Amino acid sequence: MKLARRAWDIRPTKLPDVCRRFLIRLQHHNALSDATACARIVMRAVKAGIDPMRLVDAKKAKWTDNAPDR
Repeated sequence: MKLARRAWDIRPTKLPDVCRRFLIRLQHHNALSDATACARIVMRAVKAGIDPMRLVDAKKAKWTDNAPDR
């Protein structure tokens, strides 16, 4: 939801708030619905000419090939 905050200055930036703003259907805490809503938000940014990857804070983003042990 940092994308929504940085791209459109939406506050608060919880998923339900952003979905409401853009009229995106959401069944919050349903994994498929949450993932679909996030994808629609990213697609909306791309259509608006925003490069979501440029908004990623490289210092805070952590990528790993290893799944956490459970």
